[in-house]
Amino acid sequence: AVCRKNPNFYLICKQTEGKLAVAWCNFSLDTAYEPVIELSQQYKNATFIGNQGKLLEDRLLLADVAPWSFGAVILEN
Repeated sequence: AVCRKNPNFYLICKQTEGKLAVAWCNFSLDTAYEPVIELSQQYKNATFIGNQGKLLEDRLLLADVAPWSFGAVILEN
């Protein structure tokens, strides 16, 4: 997974059979406006933790992420 155009937006990923967990942290003094996380494959279901967003096959469209905040999502096929 990668989040382009947000240099201080860090991702931590853990993949198991049929699932991918992605956590993110915005270590910037600025809000990350509607960041997009690109995934390596398509997923069918997403459970967001600490933030809101939308799953579009192989991309996550996140709500704005405030400075020094974090969130996560669990993706399933």
